[in-house]
Amino acid sequence: MKNYSKIYADNPLNKAEQFDFKAYSKTLTDIILYKENETPITIGIHGEWGSGKTTLMKTIKETLEKPSEDKNFRKCKCVWFNAWKYADDKLYRYFYHACNFLIMQVQLSECLKNLLDS
Repeated sequence: MKNYSKIYADNPLNKAEQFDFKAYSKTLTDIILYKENETPITIGIHGEWGSGKTTLMKTIKETLEKPSEDKNFRKCKCVWFNAWKYADDKLYRYFYHACNFLIMQVQLSECLKNLLDS
């Protein structure tokens, strides 16, 4: 029988068990969901290439998107942002357009409110 060499693709895993991240995933998820913790919350995930950062974040995202019966937890929506996609000046342009869009929404909302109030 011939021995074959197996290599693994450079793709993030969908579950944190491979890296034994269960405790980290649960703790971060609980911090984010617990209503008594004031928002906004900023959490940084740092590590060497291949250390499982994306895997951890995917596990947290999966948990946050599941409905919870716990009344102490807030509802949460996740937005996945790929910073590598905007590694050059595209990032600046992306945020510029996103901010302009939000400003226009606020202005439209205020305009509609003024119309309804008059």
